[in-house]
Amino acid sequence: MGSSDVIAEGSYPAPRQWLDVPATKDYSLVFPIDRSKHKVLLGLKKRGFAKGMWNGFGGKPEQGETMLRCATRELTEESGLIPTRLIERGTLLYYSQNALIREGGDHAVRVWLYTCETWTDEPIETEEMQPGWFSFPETLSQPFDALPWTEMHLESRLFLPTLLLLAPDLGQTLSGRADFYPCDPDSQLVRNLTAKGEKLDLSKKTVLGDWVMGRWVFRVESASGEDESQGI
Repeated sequence: MGSSDVIAEGSYPAPRQWLDVPATKDYSLVFPIDRSKHKVLLGLKKRGFAKGMWNGFGGKPEQGETMLRCATRELTEESGLIPTRLIERGTLLYYSQNALIREGGDHAVRVWLYTCETWTDEPIETEEMQPGWFSFPETLSQPFDALPWTEMHLESRLFLPTLLLLAPDLGQTLSGRADFYPCDPDSQLVRNLTAKGEKLDLSKKTVLGDWVMGRWVFRVESASGEDESQGI
């Protein structure tokens, strides 16, 4: 039997019900980690959706492609790294009713998370991404000030610190969901979220376009100690 620990949850500006999800589309998202230096490689999006924002590397699977193969291909295409091992880290679900908050029509986006700790070649700038290394601390009790939070998606602040510190081979994964609602992009929105008992002021990244994150929950799932890594 595994266990589940909530690392962040809440709603804004008042309690909300989860939206009904009509369909989902899958995307991969990989975070390369250099544990010897406590650094993570992020990519600055150079074009298209989320241009000018930092994130991991990933995208949509091609026809007949598994999510593992998708994650491998997208990481190489966007960063130049050739992974020799990916660790599956769970899934996150994002939805906004009748809205295009990621790509496509009225559907939820299901993100398959991976970390990568061994690879060949060096990161390079590509047509899609400009790579950059960012330091992170050894424990969640220390500040993650070196990460570019003001140029990242709001929800990243709620799960990424925990993701970066998950043990490689203990079968730990993340699960999460965030629903987005319409809002006035000119309004002055201030939200304080709570994660691990820490009060977080995320007012600078409250609005994603004309949408606000209205309900969210993120968890760490602990399995029976199985190794979730997958060789390429």
